[in-house]
Amino acid sequence: MHLSDKMLSIDRQLHPRWLFPASSDSGPLGTVAAGYLLPVIVVLPVLCGLLVFAAERAGWLATPGALLISVAAGVAGTSTATLLVARWLNRVATSRDATENTQAEAEIARGHALFEGLFEYAPDAVIAVDMEGCVRLVNRQAEELFGYSKQELLGLPVETLLPDRARPSHIALRERYTASPDRRPRRDDVIGLRKDGAEFPAAVALGPINLSSGMLVLASVRDVSEERQDKDTIQRLKADLSRNADELKTVNDELKSFSYSVSHDLRAPLRSMVGYSTIILEDFDDALPPEAKGHLGRIIAATNKMGELIDGLLALSRIIRRDMVRQNVDLSVLAEEALQHLRAGTPARDVSIRVAEKLRVVGDRQLLQIAVTNLVDNAWKFTRHTAHPKIEVGVAIEKGQPVYFVRDNGVGFDMKYADKLFGAFQKLHGERDYEGPGIGLATAHRVILRHGGALWATAEPGQGATFYFTLPQPVEGGDE
Repeated sequence: MHLSDKMLSIDRQLHPRWLFPASSDSGPLGTVAAGYLLPVIVVLPVLCGLLVFAAERAGWLATPGALLISVAAGVAGTSTATLLVARWLNRVATSRDATENTQAEAEIARGHALFEGLFEYAPDAVIAVDMEGCVRLVNRQAEELFGYSKQELLGLPVETLLPDRARPSHIALRERYTASPDRRPRRDDVIGLRKDGAEFPAAVALGPINLSSGMLVLASVRDVSEERQDKDTIQRLKADLSRNADELKTVNDELKSFSYSVSHDLRAPLRSMVGYSTIILEDFDDALPPEAKGHLGRIIAATNKMGELIDGLLALSRIIRRDMVRQNVDLSVLAEEALQHLRAGTPARDVSIRVAEKLRVVGDRQLLQIAVTNLVDNAWKFTRHTAHPKIEVGVAIEKGQPVYFVRDNGVGFDMKYADKLFGAFQKLHGERDYEGPGIGLATAHRVILRHGGALWATAEPGQGATFYFTLPQPVEGGDE
């Protein structure tokens, strides 16, 4: 509480209002002080005179002249003191009022600057419209969006920013809004009109602001052309995805039917060809010329080859159709199991093998076993004619991500044929030296792709090959 306020509070307690009707709680401090000091100026001399008179009766003052002089001195001193105090109080009040006015003006200026900044640099176009529908304020974004300058926009009917067909309905909407103004959420069904006549889809939100001069309606306007395009693109992609899903289901159904036919309908003729050819060789061996025996042998070999190809096709189809059960898997264990099986099949071979520990990934264990087995088997096969064969299974870090590999120092291949590596029944080396249907790498490739990874290779003829692949990483605390 200011000092002057405390003084007024105390004075009200000491002086009843009926005695000093000139006092007031309103107005500058100097005016209030004058209302209190004026009665003092009048009453105090009278009291002084009464005191002097009493003193004279008592014999304290010797002559009437002394009496007058005393009264005059008291009145003059009291009046002078009263006027000096009043002037001092008025100066204090005037200074306080000026300081408060300056602070209030500074606060108002800061508020105006904040509003202007928010209005001018708002991310959307903002237009202020009065009750008659005329534009009163616009920001820079509004100028850029509609193609008008600020001077051109001010005073225009807001319907100028809409196509002709939308203006009558907008006038009716505006009149209903001004009758009951409130904050309206964003609407995306508005069409805006630029100065050059181009139309664009717009989203508009409304909000009223009350000023001393009347109410304005703030409209926030955003061009949603890109949003519309994105929505259309998303809808189109969803439709394509749904259609592709239907087509994929159809293909899977056909693949199941094909697999059944391969398993049953094609194998029966093959078994017959092999069976009858074998019977002829066994029962008519003495009667057959060597040339005929050679032909029958080739028939049996080709039929067995066809059986291997059929087995490869069935394996691929099962990989594509098989439901995946994801879990944490240790590739090191899978590689050791595959290599142990290969050692048991060809115990005479001396191959230097190195398998890194704890190569943990996430995936379907059975499918990953197929992929790792095929990659290791590929390295084992193509180091057959190497003097000191080496096979390594490990991991490297590239761009912060683990990349697993199976490396050998075998025959290698020319990189210009690398695009044929993962095709079904594609072979880069002769059948005579390296047997097999050519389905192993294609199968491994399908497995890695199903897990969301990638498989690629680098090699040089006579220097070996390295097959790299990526797989999802395990979740900490998951089961292995």
